[in-house]
Amino acid sequence: MRRWTSTSASRPRSPGRSCRPISWSRAIGLAALAVALSACGAGGRGGGTTTAAPSAPVPRAPAPIVRDPVNAGRPPLTVGALNFPEQALLGRLYAGVLRAAGYRVRVRLDLGSDQAALHAMRRGRIDAFPEYLGTGLGTLFHRRVPRRRGPAYAAVRAAFARVGMTALPPTPFEDSAGFAVRRATARRLGGTALSDLAGRAGRLTLAGPRGCARRLDCAAGLRRFYGLRFRRVLEVPLARRAAVLRDRRAHVSAVFTTDGALAKGDLVLLRDDRDALAPYHVTLVVRDRALADAGDGLRTAVGRLQATLTTAVMQRLNARMDRGAGAARVAARHLRDSGLVD
Repeated sequence: MRRWTSTSASRPRSPGRSCRPISWSRAIGLAALAVALSACGAGGRGGGTTTAAPSAPVPRAPAPIVRDPVNAGRPPLTVGALNFPEQALLGRLYAGVLRAAGYRVRVRLDLGSDQAALHAMRRGRIDAFPEYLGTGLGTLFHRRVPRRRGPAYAAVRAAFARVGMTALPPTPFEDSAGFAVRRATARRLGGTALSDLAGRAGRLTLAGPRGCARRLDCAAGLRRFYGLRFRRVLEVPLARRAAVLRDRRAHVSAVFTTDGALAKGDLVLLRDDRDALAPYHVTLVVRDRALADAGDGLRTAVGRLQATLTTAVMQRLNARMDRGAGAARVAARHLRDSGLVD
């Protein structure tokens, strides 16, 4: 689950994951999202957030990554990541496939912010780091965030290119704002899209972060783009967003789309079928010099890893960390389960 910083710049921690800084808008993200929502035209990004099947199998690689002995003679690579669990997991996953391809790899999982990661890249202290599309545009480059994945990635790629870095193609999953309901509620609605709440929201309670009623990534955005006006908006801590659905204190809850709490299968993510929320897929950003030195094997290894990282898979991986498994252990297991390594 991605860390978002709040509008007051506070960074409260989740009691369930003491090592994860938790917040609800991304470092400048709420402001950037507001601009994006008001200024960008509507358009599809494949139907928005999809309803992940909790029992979906881990996508299997056709064959393990082959170690190329030439890569051992190339300059070593340092993969960085921010200091919260999902980033630590991604850092370990990328490092794992690069090692499998024969590269010498170090990891730095202690970067305190997106700005710190960019600074470390510019100084050559790290060679690559995973970044979320919306965060890269909004936080690092103060740009408007398009509401479709393609234009968002194109904008991110152009922005990083201007500072001597390459943003590789993004992941299938996105760690975005989302909205979930109990599976039984979805059956009663007769659909799994946010637009299916039309005409019913007035009888429903929405749970969300502090200030949800005024936020464009919460009740205000649902009202603007879907015409949804809820009977009640309940402000609850992030750690309770899934629990309030299971306790039936709320009918709809604002969540992170890769939250491990969604892996149990009793909750359903509602599709953002009008693209009201900006895309937050992950791109691995690599220094141009490091990418040139690494040859084609880096792009190939990264692409093969990312093909296995669906939203359902990320939910399950985050759930394992919620239960106490470390990022290194979870990453190693995924690389084996997906057939990327023997």
